[in-house]
Amino acid sequence: ITIEEDIATGSSEAPNTVSSPYGFWRSDTSSKIYVTLAGNDGAHALGILDEATPDAGVTRFIDVPADAADPDGHPELSSLYACDGTLYALSQSYTYAGADVSYAEGRIAVIDLKTDTFSGFITLAGKNPGSIVQEADDCHHVLVATSSDLTAPPDVTGGIERVDLAARASQGFIARDTYLQWRPFVLTKVSAKLIYVGMYFDPQPDATGKIVLGAAKVIAWNPTTLTTLGDATGKAGFINFVELGTDKQLYVGVGTFAGAPDSTKLAQGLYVGKADGSLLGTTPIDLGDTPSAIAFQK
Repeated sequence: ITIEEDIATGSSEAPNTVSSPYGFWRSDTSSKIYVTLAGNDGAHALGILDEATPDAGVTRFIDVPADAADPDGHPELSSLYACDGTLYALSQSYTYAGADVSYAEGRIAVIDLKTDTFSGFITLAGKNPGSIVQEADDCHHVLVATSSDLTAPPDVTGGIERVDLAARASQGFIARDTYLQWRPFVLTKVSAKLIYVGMYFDPQPDATGKIVLGAAKVIAWNPTTLTTLGDATGKAGFINFVELGTDKQLYVGVGTFAGAPDSTKLAQGLYVGKADGSLLGTTPIDLGDTPSAIAFQK
């Protein structure tokens, strides 16, 4: 494995050392790559890279205002989704105060790709949005997973909600976290009747003694009937991604909770299997470290 290029997600005005890149989207019509920078303030929340000149780092920042109820001034943008000339960025709006974390309302930032400018927010029903996927044939209709507070059991502040991007409005939850029994953080669509949902659950103390949701797993879920089809993975300490490959297989990146192996949970590594709703195997591909992200080239 060879690293062909190391691209800094920052500039002299906002160093990449604190930018905390989360998600990226590559334009099909230009050489631009858009990167969400969760560690930056609102003025530097979304960076634009040019793959033709990667050494230049971020060539432009898009200002996305932080929520007035989020005192750290960071909108904490996460996943990106593009539709009909518009880029949508989920805004998690969390603030750390010592060992505690609080969340302002969940929002979707709307970015005009013609001008690369912020044009408004869509307010969500849930807090702490982590994933957005197209629901049907029309790219304007999407589902969003909001996990809300990751230190407590489900309390109806998170779940899976339907959003009409054209109307710039959430249509509310179609499955609350209390119904799902866990807090959803990722959605991966396979078909109209199969979506994989990554869930956090199992409150337990972390290395500092703070209670957090210390386990995760992936379930198969039917968005048409709103029913759970079964587990797709066993219990894991942490799950970084759940992606459908170009080979139509499911790829799941698993890590350990608080960096410690646990015999009751899946081993660290990359799990690969059929994306048909069945349970993946329990033997991973050992990459020597925690797999944090994956991308596929056609």
